[in-house]
Amino acid sequence: MTFRQIGVHFCLGLSAALLLLAGAALTLVDVTVERLIRDDAEIAAAGWVNHFAIQIDDIGQIAAGATPSPQSASFLAKQRGGTRVFRFEVYGRDGHLALVSDQVETKWLPAADSVDGRVAEVVANGRPITTLRHSDHPLLPPVYAESYQPVVVGAHVAAVVKAFIDQTQKRARFDHLLSTLGIVFAGLTALAFGASAIALRLRAQQKQASDQTAEHLAIERKVAQVRAEFLAQRDELTGLLNRATLLDRLSKRLGRLPETGLGLAVHNIDLGHLKTVNDTHGYDIGDGLIRAVAETLSEAIGEVDLIGRISGNGFLVVQDEVESPADAIRFAARLKDSLDRPFVVKGLDLASGAAIGVAIAPGHGATAEALLHSSELALDAAQSPGVRNHVCRFELGMEDEIRHRRELEALVENAAANDAFELHFQPVVSARDGAPVYFEALLRLPRPGGGYVPPSIFVPIAEDLGLINGIGAWALNRACRAAAGWPDALGVAVNLSPLQFSGADLNQVVAQALAASGLAPRRLELEITEGLLLKHTESVLHQLQGLREIGVSIAMDDFGTGYSSLGYLWRFPFDKIKIDRSFIVGWQANDRHVAHILRTIVSLGRTLNMLVTAEGIEHAAQAALLRDLGCDFLQGFHFSRPLPEAEVAPYLLQPHTVLADPRRTPALQLVTG
Repeated sequence: MTFRQIGVHFCLGLSAALLLLAGAALTLVDVTVERLIRDDAEIAAAGWVNHFAIQIDDIGQIAAGATPSPQSASFLAKQRGGTRVFRFEVYGRDGHLALVSDQVETKWLPAADSVDGRVAEVVANGRPITTLRHSDHPLLPPVYAESYQPVVVGAHVAAVVKAFIDQTQKRARFDHLLSTLGIVFAGLTALAFGASAIALRLRAQQKQASDQTAEHLAIERKVAQVRAEFLAQRDELTGLLNRATLLDRLSKRLGRLPETGLGLAVHNIDLGHLKTVNDTHGYDIGDGLIRAVAETLSEAIGEVDLIGRISGNGFLVVQDEVESPADAIRFAARLKDSLDRPFVVKGLDLASGAAIGVAIAPGHGATAEALLHSSELALDAAQSPGVRNHVCRFELGMEDEIRHRRELEALVENAAANDAFELHFQPVVSARDGAPVYFEALLRLPRPGGGYVPPSIFVPIAEDLGLINGIGAWALNRACRAAAGWPDALGVAVNLSPLQFSGADLNQVVAQALAASGLAPRRLELEITEGLLLKHTESVLHQLQGLREIGVSIAMDDFGTGYSSLGYLWRFPFDKIKIDRSFIVGWQANDRHVAHILRTIVSLGRTLNMLVTAEGIEHAAQAALLRDLGCDFLQGFHFSRPLPEAEVAPYLLQPHTVLADPRRTPALQLVTG
C-alpha cells in the first residue's frame, strides 16, 4: 500500500472517528441540557413557592381543606399567569388535591389518581421532586416541568405545592446552541485533513465548555438567591420563622381580630438551661437542644398557630382563636409540659429549663411590639425566684414590679463589685445569766436613700444572679476578721446559702478565712437551713464532715419549720439546733400547743447532746418560758438589735441582766474548747 493510500485511509478513518465523536458529543450535550433545564425549573419553582408560602400564612389550613382567607384569595387570584409558573396545585400532607389554579383545565394535564404518591414522598423526605415533560397539545407549552415543592411550617411539611414551569424558551436557547454545535462539527469533519479543522474543533469545545460553565454559574447564582430569600424569612438553625417575619404576620392577625371576635395570645418561651448546656457540653449539643425544642413546639401547636425563633434561646408562639384568658393559660401549660420532659441529644438527657410569659390581645397590647413587650415582662416574672411552674400571664402593674426588681439587681451587683454590703452583729446570750456568748453575723444591703433592703429580698436575687458565692465568701472573711478582735471567749456565727455547697470548695473558703483572720476554728459557727439537706444529701453531709474536721461548729438554723431535718440529726452530729422564730410568735399568740412543741424540741436536743438556741425573743415573758424549758441560748430584740461592727465593743462594756437564779443548773454547758 502506497503512502498516498495510507494517507487516504487515515483521513477516511479520522473522518469516521470525528463523525462518531460528534454524534456522541451531541447526545451527551442533549442529556446535559435536559438535566440543566430540569434543575433550572426546580430552582425557579423553589423560589416561586417560597414567595407563595410567605404571602399565604394559612397555607397549612388550605392544604387541610379550609377555605382561603380573603387576603390569601386575593393573592391567589394574582398568580394566574404572567410568570413562567403557568399553573399550580396545592396538596395536603396525605396527597389529596386541595386547591388548583384555573389557567389550564385539569383534563389537559396528565391524568392523576385521587391521591398523588409523589406528595407522600416529598412529605417523607422534605426534598422536591421535579420532572421535565414534552407536549404537543395546543394548550400546553412544548416543554414544561412539574416540580413538587415542600412548604415547611414550623419544623414539619404542612403542604406540597406542585408548580408547572414553562421551559420552552430555555429549551429553544439550548436547541439553538446544539444546532450551532452540529454545524461546527460538520465543518470540523470537512476540514479533518488539516490543522485548521483541529483548531476549529478545539475552539468549539472551548465554547461548549464556556457555555456550560456560564449556565452552571447562573444556576449557582439562582440557588444563592433562593437561599438568601429563605434566610430573610426563616431561622437557619430550626427552619422556623425569624423574628421580623413572625412579628409581621402577628401584626396582620392583630388587624383581623375585630372581624373574628376572638382573642390572640403570644407565648414568649425562654430556655433557661441553654447556657449551661452550651458551657458544659458545647454549642453543637446546644444547637441540638434548640432543634429538638423547635420540633416539639411545632408538634404541640395547632394548625392555625404560628411559631418562630426570636433570639438565641427564645421562641414565640402565636395562639390564634383564643376564647378566654383561661384558654391561653391552659395552652401555655400544655407547652410547658411538653418542654419539661428530658430531651435526648446525642445520647445525653438534657433539660430545657423553659419558662413562659403569656400576653393576650387586645387587652395586653394592640400592636405586635406592644404585645411582645408585655409577654417579655410576664416572662421576667416567670423566671423570678419563688415561681413554681414558671408560667406567668401579664398583669397590670407588672412593669413596675419588673423595673423595681431590675433596680434591686443593679443594687446587688454594685454592692458585690464595690464591697458595699455591711455586716451587723446580733448578740446571742446565755439563758442562764444573760451574758453574751457569741454574735450572729447578719448581712445588710444599704439603700441609696437610707435604710436597708431585707435579706429575704436581696439574697434570692443574689442567688439568681450567681453572686452568692462571692458575697458569702466576703461575709465569712469579714465576720472572722471582726471576731478576731473580740475577747477570746466570744464566737461568731455565719449563715451559709445552700448554693455555697454547690459552688467553689467551701471547705477551702472557710479554711482560708480562718487563716487570714487568725480566728481559732472553735470560735466560728456555721449555720445551715434544713432545706439544704433535702437535695444532694450525701454530698452535703460529706462537706459538713469536712468542715467539722477543720474544727468549726455546725448549727441547724430554722429548725422545726418542716420537720424534714429530723432524719438527719443522728446522721450528722450537729453541735446546735436553732428553734425557728415562728414558734415564739405562735406562743405569744396564745397557741396552747406551741409550748409543748418547744419542750419537745429542747428535749430532743438534750437527748442528742446538742445545744439549743431560741431566736426571735422580743419580750421578757418569752425569755422566761424558753429559760424554764431548758434552752441554752436566747437571741432577739429583747436583748439587742443587730449592731454595726463599731458598736460591738461598747455593747460588751454594758452590764447585762441576769435572767435566771444563779443556783439553777443549765440544761447543757457551752463547750468552747
